[in-house]
Amino acid sequence: MAQFTNNFWGIVIILEHEDVDTVTTLAKQGASTSAFIAAALPGLGTVVAGGVAAYLTAETALISSLDNGNGVYLTTPYWAPGIFIPTSRPLEKIGLPPDWATRNSGKFRTEDSSDLLSYDIQPNAIGPEAVEFKLAGQKASMWKKTLVLRDGEGGSWNITIDPSGGVMEAHNGLWTHQVGNGQSLSLYKAKQFGLMTWVLDISHLENLAAGSRVTFTWLQS
Repeated sequence: MAQFTNNFWGIVIILEHEDVDTVTTLAKQGASTSAFIAAALPGLGTVVAGGVAAYLTAETALISSLDNGNGVYLTTPYWAPGIFIPTSRPLEKIGLPPDWATRNSGKFRTEDSSDLLSYDIQPNAIGPEAVEFKLAGQKASMWKKTLVLRDGEGGSWNITIDPSGGVMEAHNGLWTHQVGNGQSLSLYKAKQFGLMTWVLDISHLENLAAGSRVTFTWLQS
């Protein structure tokens, strides 16, 4: 599913392989990509979304050629609005598979290619009325990281660590019935000038067992 974020350079539109396929199909049919972009990226803003749609329509062949099976990035620099720079999305699998909560552990990457994280699920670590989420950093030189915890009922909390400031881990939790509300968690990290930047959403929490402790550890950043 298409998403967008920002970094030091500009706004970054993330198109997955399926999104590129949709754009290509629309172009072959002679149809506009405007409706697709507006629906896929509702928070992007009318002007930027219009620019993205126009660019994709004009450069469909280029976008398709840059998709190595995992989609593409489109970056529009802050100082050059209307200009789009396409790059290939890394081939390495980004994020967690839908069944991650049924496994004991694993490693994954974010939309920032320098990131590598692990997760570990410890069953029966706390009482059965809740599920605990813990964020940890492996290296004391790492900058601030945040896991946004949502209850699916309108509430959210930040689990924040700052290894460079001496805070290596932090935790919070959800009531057991809340993990099945269909919500996503989000990972943010401090980048240039310390600005917190979104790097990944984590969904499919419904398979987490009552009383589990889930630890996400930032291994590389």
